[in-house]
Amino acid sequence: MKTKKVFATLIAIMMVATVVAQQGQKKGNRTPEERAQRQTEWMKQDLQLTQEQTTKVEAINLKYAIESNNMQQEFKTKRATHRAQKDAELDKVLSPEQVTKLKEIRDNRNNMRRERKQHMRNCMKGCNNQAK
Repeated sequence: MKTKKVFATLIAIMMVATVVAQQGQKKGNRTPEERAQRQTEWMKQDLQLTQEQTTKVEAINLKYAIESNNMQQEFKTKRATHRAQKDAELDKVLSPEQVTKLKEIRDNRNNMRRERKQHMRNCMKGCNNQAK
């Protein structure tokens, strides 16, 4: 019985550590410039880059961070268009009641996701405050 409790405690500790570590890695809404700068900094430190290398690496990182950001924006636009097309096709097949029910189900799922996400953020804030 003690073994199970110890094992459960270890699992819980590992889960909390994982969550805290993931928050430390949280990307947030950084600009391409911020992402390139952070990437260049860790490369400079870990790879012991010279000043000349650092300058060149920073330019490369910025170039690809901007391209990546543009690709993400394009993907978001395409995804929204794709969803709209799918919904238009479904509207032709489903009855008005079914369309309404589908929208309610989607809204409920989205609300549940937002609540879970907010709950996790609140938990993370609590974990970070306790760790300090």
